[in-house]
Amino acid sequence: MFVLFGLVLFATTCFSRFIPSLSSSSITDQPIVFVQLYHAGDWAIKATITNRGNTDLRILKPGSILDARSFSKFRVTHDGTPISFKGMVPNFAMNKWEARHFVTISAGQTSECTIDLSTTHDMTTGGTYQVGVNSILHTAQLGSNDIAGSISYQTNSLSLDLPKIIAIPSKTPAHALQRRARIHPDCSLQQLNNLTRASILGAAWAGAGAREALKPNSPVWNRYFRINASTEGATAQVLTKFHSLVSTRLTNIALELTSGVVSKIHCQADIKTTPQFQEDGNVNLCKEYPDQAIAYTIRATCQIALCPLYWKLENKNDECMANGNKGAFEQTGVLIHELTHCNTIGQVGFQPATDDLAYNWEDTTKEEVVTAGSLIQNAQSHALFAKASYVGGKNC
Repeated sequence: MFVLFGLVLFATTCFSRFIPSLSSSSITDQPIVFVQLYHAGDWAIKATITNRGNTDLRILKPGSILDARSFSKFRVTHDGTPISFKGMVPNFAMNKWEARHFVTISAGQTSECTIDLSTTHDMTTGGTYQVGVNSILHTAQLGSNDIAGSISYQTNSLSLDLPKIIAIPSKTPAHALQRRARIHPDCSLQQLNNLTRASILGAAWAGAGAREALKPNSPVWNRYFRINASTEGATAQVLTKFHSLVSTRLTNIALELTSGVVSKIHCQADIKTTPQFQEDGNVNLCKEYPDQAIAYTIRATCQIALCPLYWKLENKNDECMANGNKGAFEQTGVLIHELTHCNTIGQVGFQPATDDLAYNWEDTTKEEVVTAGSLIQNAQSHALFAKASYVGGKNC
């Protein structure tokens, strides 16, 4: 999904502090990046990101745990039940970044962020909350703004015992109860034509993916979700659950792109009449990142804003490759990607809607970046899988 800022901003502070260098022996068996969560009082969470390597790390900040608006990185459960994320999710093209978009963490140093989870999660009932993060950090070479690699990480699971008197309601905007329409009237005729075509193709792609996901020995499934009978710990029950989950999500998307029951799609990013995209200081993701932001989604209400960069994307039907990204960054693929972020579409049973664990085709297919068991929660994997299923998996 895409990088998205707007609805609610965390009360967040980030900075770096010096940590004594670790000995080489202590680094050998440790991950290069170590991320730890701490309870900072009430509903506040402090995340520390430590560089345990021998060289400095240049980390992309937008969309990462270091980003004050990186809301969806946190997985929150209440007494074992997942708490839906009510904020926005962004979608970036991973190029044309500038120096201001990066933070450098020197070897032996730590960067810290303090985040108020109550702004995007309903924590009103009190009780025991479990918080954790399983994601990646995109990195560049020192002195460069080009993404060169990705580092996966998983935090500790933090337990918070919040009495009802402390837990406070999330700032769910009033617009959440407004009537929803399929396409906002801000679309030009050309945009409407492109969006209509992308929706028709998207329904076909998603339908093909929904059917392909139910095939137990599908080579397309093995390529994009990488979990099968030979995967360690993958019992028959687990495999059935994973296949059914992806099939259900893509079926929901095919129906949504056909009927438009719950989503609202905006063709213009700067929406003067819909303040939900620009609350808390009139932040507009598309304006803030004109060369990187493709779209963004508000999970709770399935509001999708398409940035100007979206309309520059190709929309090829039968070819797997498009803009070097194998289909996921086509106009059709973006719609599928964004819709998996919506709670009403991507959430299946107790399994929450998708997140952005990897954007590029290379990252989604590398075990060292995203593990097989995590791919069912990666939005881009669904878009890639749907397109490959539609074209028959040839060269995809």
